[in-house]
Amino acid sequence: MTDRWELKKNEIIWKVKQGAHVDNMEMAGKKLAAVVYYGTNDDGSLYLRKRIFYPTLRTTPNHTHASLVHEYQDGEYLKISVNGAEVKEYVYEVRIKGLITIYTRDVDRNVKITRYIYPSTDKMVYIEHTVVTNTGNAAYDVTTNNFQSLIYERGTKGVYPMEVESKGAEKVSLDKGQSVAFDTYYSARLLLDEKEDFNGVVELQKRREFVEKIFNDSLVLETDDPILNCEFNYSKFRISESIFDTMKGPMHGPGGQMYYAAIWANDEAEYAAPYYGFAGYDYADKATINVMDLYKPFMHPNLYHIPSSIIAEGLDIWEDPGDCGDASMYLYGMTRYLLQKGDKALAEKYFETIDWCVRFIATKENEFHVISSDSDELENRLPSGNANLLNSSLAYGGLVTAYYLAKDLGLNDKAKEYSEFAARLRDGIDNFFGADIAGYKTYKYCDENAELRSYMCAPLTVGIYDRKEGVVNAMLDKLWTENGLLSSENDKMFWDRSTLYALRGIFASGFSDKGYKYLDQYTHQRLLGDHVPYPIEAWPEGNQRHLSAEGGLYCRIIIEGMLGINPTGLRSFTITPNVPARLGKIALRKIKAFGGCFDVEVERNGKKYEITVTNADGITQVFHEVPADGTIDVTL
Repeated sequence: MTDRWELKKNEIIWKVKQGAHVDNMEMAGKKLAAVVYYGTNDDGSLYLRKRIFYPTLRTTPNHTHASLVHEYQDGEYLKISVNGAEVKEYVYEVRIKGLITIYTRDVDRNVKITRYIYPSTDKMVYIEHTVVTNTGNAAYDVTTNNFQSLIYERGTKGVYPMEVESKGAEKVSLDKGQSVAFDTYYSARLLLDEKEDFNGVVELQKRREFVEKIFNDSLVLETDDPILNCEFNYSKFRISESIFDTMKGPMHGPGGQMYYAAIWANDEAEYAAPYYGFAGYDYADKATINVMDLYKPFMHPNLYHIPSSIIAEGLDIWEDPGDCGDASMYLYGMTRYLLQKGDKALAEKYFETIDWCVRFIATKENEFHVISSDSDELENRLPSGNANLLNSSLAYGGLVTAYYLAKDLGLNDKAKEYSEFAARLRDGIDNFFGADIAGYKTYKYCDENAELRSYMCAPLTVGIYDRKEGVVNAMLDKLWTENGLLSSENDKMFWDRSTLYALRGIFASGFSDKGYKYLDQYTHQRLLGDHVPYPIEAWPEGNQRHLSAEGGLYCRIIIEGMLGINPTGLRSFTITPNVPARLGKIALRKIKAFGGCFDVEVERNGKKYEITVTNADGITQVFHEVPADGTIDVTL
């Protein structure tokens, strides 16, 4: 497939040619999210509409999807006129780097228009900052349609005014080469709140500063593949921007036009928390601790399952599928997070939530020594039987890290209990799920469904490599498409989450050269293809929404897959390098974990590696001649 976009210094650029094309991208700040549909009509003219979501302005009934939302159709934006004649905007270029910049022109009227499109980082306003430039040889007058609107909606907190207001000179004369700027503010508020004043230039600068902070303050990836580096940065940004300031504190939200001011055991605990544990982003840490605070009251001594999601700013729950393996998800993600943070007091405070999950999971251990549940994270979209491979794998991975956590906290009896449970479960996974399918030595997903499934990769992501060759070959031979893995060999749907898990598992299990080929294909498609620039949720469901936690899963391909960084204590971790020959050398700098800040450099020399770990004080540890399947232990 030919790339539609090109990359230049961490910015992707679409140089528009003939033909219609419309794409969409989600953006978020602490107070809103916006999905912007942009592109060209058949004649090349501008297409621009948007849906804006206000997560804390709740509607009725106050369920999962009750964020206040309004859609503005194509044409509901600021229009420009030159000497009284409306400009017809033809798009010639679009740029993306944390915001959307659209360049249009009307050659008949000698005008160029640049639209900067972005949400405020911390206010309840979405902004289109529009710059009009005279590209002709004579002066002319510029006027606008002064786009304004006001509507009222009602919800759980009262009446919500939603207002659109354009600000700028009513009429201005531009000489050759001169420009003038207008701002259009799309905002909402509680009726009794005071109306805020906005400054589009200030908000644009804040957005750009936030982009640079996320790109450069931590987890700085250096390889000789600029496309890989860029998608890593964009994925970091997507998972970092989608954290909302709610009545119960910061809550990371998956987004995707549906999932705001709510948390899930998979998105927030299983996917995002292990990424945030490396990132050192304070607001994300507050949101992750908030996940533990919100789930803790549901961890009752009677060992009733925790809800799949806590919704409506923390006021309600959703548990329709029953037990989806949520305790396994929480255990897996939060043990990694607590170890990675390297904060003993934090680990001690929330250890009881870890132990509760282990005790709950123990009640679900069946006679085959795997973990039973009502469903899995796909909530019965595909068969999951009475016990599924993903849930048992997550439970195993969580028990391994829970062992390290208990050991570091001096809880030796708990550490022994967790270790024995993990060993029993590992044997159960191989005995119960291990199967030969279509000639591959791999895993069945559940006893009731023996077709090839993308989540047969799950054991590889938690260090179970007994069937790695059969699993990798089956996935890549039978399920791979230009959009990653099919979820099942007999279905057309795909979910990026399992593709991202699979790519991480392929690298972690030692297939670095093969893995890089498919990671490169996937990255090109997501960053430079027709729907950019982030990992997506699924298709056909949701039509490839830009859910945010998938960004963390992408980054973890590098952190846990290529570099093989896994926690073994509050100050210790292992590195099992799996760098493809095509890259040769990679570095991940400003890793803010295990109580410090450090860089990891890995250079591949044939079948061996040299690994350098440097902390913030410049103290360096160098490991020479590490074999291809070797693991080193690092203590900060």
